[in-house]
Amino acid sequence: MIAQQYSTDVVILPDAPRIPGLVFRRFRGESDYPNILSCLHRSKNADGVERSDTLDDVIRNYTHLHNCDLYQDVLFAEVDGEAVGYSRVWWDENSEGQWLGSHLCFLAPEWRRKGIGRALLRFDEARLRQIAEERGARGELDAGIPCFFDVIFFDGETGKEALLLREGYTAIRYFFSMVRPSLEDIPEAPMPEGLEVRPAKPEHYRKVWDAAQEAFRDHWSFVPEPEEEYQSWIRSPEFWP
Repeated sequence: MIAQQYSTDVVILPDAPRIPGLVFRRFRGESDYPNILSCLHRSKNADGVERSDTLDDVIRNYTHLHNCDLYQDVLFAEVDGEAVGYSRVWWDENSEGQWLGSHLCFLAPEWRRKGIGRALLRFDEARLRQIAEERGARGELDAGIPCFFDVIFFDGETGKEALLLREGYTAIRYFFSMVRPSLEDIPEAPMPEGLEVRPAKPEHYRKVWDAAQEAFRDHWSFVPEPEEEYQSWIRSPEFWP
């Protein structure tokens, strides 16, 4: 059983710790976007993670999600009516014929190591199993396809790392951010003959997107980006054609 749910949006988790005022509940719509942002900021500030999300970023990202039902796949942890953490799940199928059940979680530092993160994690896993089973029953997921949980964490998120390792996760891939001493003395790198660099026009955006998709098709565990991601990309404040 994934959880018990009453007539409201409150969800009773079997693994929930006994903390006065603690409630787990579903997503309530646009009014929860500031709660998502607050949880993100409190978590990343505690862990030293470099990210600069704004409310507009959250709204744009959550407006263009794919394979994710916000009202079923997002869960908040509240204490005395204040959102202190949340989790979200979604799924993809990669180029290697694997089904990936992805999940994320952000929790305020003062509420960590109390069992809340573990309860959210196990809810996420149960929900992803439920999604896979439902897709299999509808004939949308082959019985023999390999299925995996997929999650990302940063170096500073030591609590998240410890929890995942205790729950049986194994690191299989690493990414590195590299810093150059300065922007001086950057070596020249001329374009090959016959190629030129020029600004993209609106009629080029889709071609650029499609070319990037094609270029990464042989990338390890490549997941084709759906239309929702394209729409989010062209609306991003970091989109500077």
